[in-house]
Amino acid sequence: MMLISIKKIIKNIPIIYLVLKYPYRLAMFPIFKIKEIQFNRFKEKCYKEYNEGKKIVTKKLGGMRFQYRAFSARNYWDMHIGGYEEYLLIDNLLNNYVLKNDIIIDIGGDTGLYAIPFAKRVGDEGRVFTFEPEEDGYNTILENIKLNKVKNVTALNMAVSEQDNDIKFYSRPDKNTHSIFNKTTAPSP
Repeated sequence: MMLISIKKIIKNIPIIYLVLKYPYRLAMFPIFKIKEIQFNRFKEKCYKEYNEGKKIVTKKLGGMRFQYRAFSARNYWDMHIGGYEEYLLIDNLLNNYVLKNDIIIDIGGDTGLYAIPFAKRVGDEGRVFTFEPEEDGYNTILENIKLNKVKNVTALNMAVSEQDNDIKFYSRPDKNTHSIFNKTTAPSP
């Protein structure tokens, strides 16, 4: 049996869509505004904590607890909010697919958020290679490896590509991202 979403049906009937779209948005506006205010307050709280000297974030991944030092207020906040679906994926990988003695390659290691739980899961005989081209992230991975007492992670301060080359690398500290592209769909100073 084929199923079709009500949204798809409504969008294909312009008059009904217009009639329903705007009242829905109008009715939901207060809820979205409250969520936005809560989100901004939490962001402000995280930035304040970081600026007052609290730099360690505790995360639970794959049923294990880890501590991570953040390298900026933005990074501290990002680790707190994370990505729910991303954490579910990592939990699933850690609990169902990563085995003792595996070799894991973590491209874009950031702060070691995933490299460290992978290292714990693969055990002393396994290895994790994490690549982080951005200097702050790379140095933070090294600190977080020590903080979590893992010995089977090799952190490499480089990007990964299909070619051996030197390339310009653009950091966007306001977004805690970096790229080989100077211009992106989300411009940044």
